[in-house]
This record gives sequence, structure tokens and C-alpha cells, in this order.
Amino acid sequence: VGVAIWAFSVFSTGSEKPVPTLPKVKTADIKDSIALEKTSIDSLNKVTPLAKLVVGDLYDGGIIFVINDSNNTGKIAHLEDAGPMPWQNAAKIHEQLGEGWRLPTFDELRIMYQTIGQGATNSGEFADELYWSATAYDDYQARLIRFQDGNTSYHYNKNVAHRKFKVRAIRDFRR
Repeated sequence: VGVAIWAFSVFSTGSEKPVPTLPKVKTADIKDSIALEKTSIDSLNKVTPLAKLVVGDLYDGGIIFVINDSNNTGKIAHLEDAGPMPWQNAAKIHEQLGEGWRLPTFDELRIMYQTIGQGATNSGEFADELYWSATAYDDYQARLIRFQDGNTSYHYNKNVAHRKFKVRAIRDFRR
């Protein structure tokens, strides 16, 4: 530190210009600057441009778990679980949630586990339970995934009303 001060004093010529002082600000100017600051903050709250969407972003009432930038399509999972409910009700989840929502296929459910479920950060806030898929195991059973650990070996009779499991509806989107 002493060397730096000495070096400065050796090279200092004493001809430095004084540092300019900031002009006094009127209170009206302060109010205007606050309004401008709010405007810039408000613009940050606008929706993210569609080109910037990634897996895990909230979009159109759900959370993105698949996005295909080449053809501007993707899939979103509903923000909340439905159920537990029997498979017959799960297959008609659109009646409860609205047009476009549906029961995911086994592959879509597996991708959800891997991207927004417990196989990743669990940003979708999935429970440690079994989730129905729309994929049949055989004529009488449907496939499920246990979100606690991603186990895909489950299949239960889809025609029995007492078999009730969680549902996470999905919807396709196009930008």
C-alpha cells in the first residue's frame, strides 16, 4: 500500500482537474425519476418473449415440460395434481379442467418425471405417489409411474372404481 501511495505522489503533477459536483436536484425531478423507474420495472413484468421459453417456465396456465423450438410447439403440465381418482375419471380430466387438458401418455408422464418432477428439480411439485397415464398395459390395465422414484413397473386395473391415483393433466401448445 505504501508503494502505491508513493508511486502516485511521484507521478502526480498537481494539475488534476477538480471533480465536478453534481447539480442540486429539485423535488419535482425526483418524482419524475421515480415514475421513470416504475415504468422500467413495469416493463420487466411483461410476459417473456416466446422465443426465450424453456423447460420449467410457467406458460399458459401450466409449467413447460417439453418444448420444440424448431416448430414452435410444446407441452405444459397443469400446475396442480387432480385426484386421487379412478382411471375412468382421469381419462375425462378435460371435463374438470377445460378444453385441451388431457391425461398424459406413459411416455409424456415419464418425460414430466425427468424434466419437472423428482427426477429433476421437482419444479412441478409432484407428490411421492402414483400417477395415472392414458397408456394401456393390456385390455384391462393402465400404466402408472411412481413419482417418488420414477418406478415405471406399475399397472393396475383401469375399470375398478376403488383404484384411485393422482392425475397431472397436460396440454399441447403452439406458439
